[in-house]
Amino acid sequence: LFYAKNILEYGWSRTVLEVSEQIISELNHSFLKLEEVSFALLKDENVCDFLLEENPIAFVNKAAEVEKVIDSLSGNASFMDNIVLYNEQGLFYRFSGNIGNTGVRKMMSIVEKDKIASHIQLQLDSVNYIGYVTAIYDHNERIGTIVILTDENDIYRMFEQMTENKDMKM
Repeated sequence: LFYAKNILEYGWSRTVLEVSEQIISELNHSFLKLEEVSFALLKDENVCDFLLEENPIAFVNKAAEVEKVIDSLSGNASFMDNIVLYNEQGLFYRFSGNIGNTGVRKMMSIVEKDKIASHIQLQLDSVNYIGYVTAIYDHNERIGTIVILTDENDIYRMFEQMTENKDMKM
C-alpha cells in the first residue's frame, strides 16, 4: 500500500491505489477468517472430545461431528484448502485438502519442533503454504493442534482476479 501511494506522487492513476487497497482488504479478510475458524474450533466441545480420544478408530469416528462444526464455520471460504487437526498422541485427521500423510507428518514435526503459534509458512510436497496454527488446551494441558493452510497459488489467483487491467501486473 505504501508503494502504491508513492506511485500516485509520480502521476500514476488512482486505479493502482484502489486495486492495492482492495487486495490488502481481501487478504486481511481471508486471514482473519482463518483465525476466526481456528478460535471457534478451539472453543468447541466436540473438537476437545475428538482430540482427547486416544483410540484410533474412535478418533476417526468422532471426526464426523468435528466435520459438521468445520462446515458450519467455514462456509464458502475457498481460502481454507487444508484443515488438519492432530492430538498429542500423534493421531491426525485431514478434514480438507490433499496433502499426503508424509506431508502432514512433516508439517506436524515443523509445528512441534518450533512450537509455532499463529501464522506459518512452509513447503510440503513441493507446494508453498501459508496458514494459521492454533494449539488447543483442556484444563491448561495441551491436547492438540489445528492447522489451516492455503496454497500460495490461491493467493496469486486472488491477485489475478482483482487486476483486470491488462497494464497492471502484480
